[in-house]
Amino acid sequence: MSSALTDPNHIAMGVVRPAPGGDKILVVDDEESMRMILPELLEDFGYTALCAGSGTEALELVRRERPQLVLADVSMPGMDGYALLVALQEDPLTRDCPVVLMTGRITVHERARAFELGARDVLVKPFAGEALIAKIACVLGDGR
Repeated sequence: MSSALTDPNHIAMGVVRPAPGGDKILVVDDEESMRMILPELLEDFGYTALCAGSGTEALELVRRERPQLVLADVSMPGMDGYALLVALQEDPLTRDCPVVLMTGRITVHERARAFELGARDVLVKPFAGEALIAKIACVLGDGR
């Protein structure tokens, strides 16, 4: 990925700093392109990226790997992002893991539903890499 966002000189200018300690972030999306692009971006900023292609796979990974954040697509076959969020909230082992939902479109009602179910935020695709990194920093509270 060759953009100003992932250029180390861009980072050095103080726009975005690499993550301290390499927090684990789980990307959950049924689109292979998102499972390729987002981990590369996250790793460029010092995060450790994990990927899942379904909600069911994500549940297993969250329980096993204990990521600090889950980025989950809303529209997936089988267990969608909302169902994943509910399952994570209901499990005492995973309920403290913050979830940011990603979607191509969202209504006011759907956004409200996401927050009612416990999502920390909703990102509308396409989104800028810088917006994603800033959102992650805000959710994780690492002051970037």
